[in-house]
Amino acid sequence: MLSSSGSQALARRSRLFPWLMAGIALVVALAVISVGPRTGVKEGALAPDFTLESLDGSQVSLADFRGRPVLINFWATWCGPCRVEMPYIQAAYERYKEQEFVVLAVDIQETKPQVEAFAQEFSLTFPVLLDETGKVTATYKVLGVPTSIFVDRAGIISYIYPGAMTEAILEEQIARIL
Repeated sequence: MLSSSGSQALARRSRLFPWLMAGIALVVALAVISVGPRTGVKEGALAPDFTLESLDGSQVSLADFRGRPVLINFWATWCGPCRVEMPYIQAAYERYKEQEFVVLAVDIQETKPQVEAFAQEFSLTFPVLLDETGKVTATYKVLGVPTSIFVDRAGIISYIYPGAMTEAILEEQIARIL
């Protein structure tokens, strides 16, 4: 048999239990929200505009390509999966450039000589852009490379693919934005 003080303590705990569970649920929900998606953009949303310097020294803005299908590919020279997918991206660009397909390859915070060497090694003919400060990468909240963002002719994000793409995934997503 419980003493009166023991039963009072049990009653207090019983009243506090739902509040404790609600607090735990709130903490878990906030943790999930704070982790968020892999990028700071969402499919179906307008792609944030940006302007970056290209390897040839010109300024390139995403807005310059409104009305054209665009693949924004975030990458780095040290990234093994980037090295695997880059030939697929180059081949797709060559196949679809007559249909106004654009590739904007955004290198993340590396030196121009490093990026130039990579572009030469892979014979890249599309614009290679330098995100030297990481500002565009931060705007898009890219957490890993490669990350590819497919933007349709209206400037709307059609698909986000984190990781190295296969040729089949690349072709499927290009077909959706052409």
